[in-house]
Amino acid sequence: MIQKRFPADTDLTKEVTFLKDSKIDAELYAYLQSMSFPDEGVTVVAKIDLPAQSKMAEKIGVKSTKTFRAHLSYLMETGYVEDHGDHYVLPNIEDIYLLLPLETIQFITDTIKESVIKVYIYLGQRWGYKKGYVFTQEEIAQHLGMKLAGNPRARQMIHNALDVLQDVGLISFENFFDGKSPRYRLTGWSMFYKKTDVG
Repeated sequence: MIQKRFPADTDLTKEVTFLKDSKIDAELYAYLQSMSFPDEGVTVVAKIDLPAQSKMAEKIGVKSTKTFRAHLSYLMETGYVEDHGDHYVLPNIEDIYLLLPLETIQFITDTIKESVIKVYIYLGQRWGYKKGYVFTQEEIAQHLGMKLAGNPRARQMIHNALDVLQDVGLISFENFFDGKSPRYRLTGWSMFYKKTDVG
């Protein structure tokens, strides 16, 4: 099984992490990972293997090649992608990574938005730390660099992300109320999505 490494540091004391920086396009990073291969100990993406920028922009759901280039530039600026002329390198710049199967990455990049990818990676780290992990929407927002206060859209986005991840079998959770606020108990996390027989 081919697996790819995703930055998954959850340390909130660090100024920038892949999960916490809301400007980092996780969908673009996941797409580059899906096209990558190992070469002498580093993860490489050959530019010749990539489609035109307009196709890549369409693939990751951005409106223009200008926006696509801005997202790629930010990944380079933060060090998650390096430009080496005829290829990109995806260096290991964080201490903690999560391994995901290539097939799951391809499914994610075909169907799921970038914020959902970050929620999935974050919960994967927590699942590895403690089965039955209890979390809140506020915790997820904090680790994804989002503000929930006065932002009902962000709260709805987290709710939707949890729902879609559960629907495709990547996570399972239970809702409960501790007397103060709604909470979730992570009852399952999977590297493999639920496949349907579409012929």
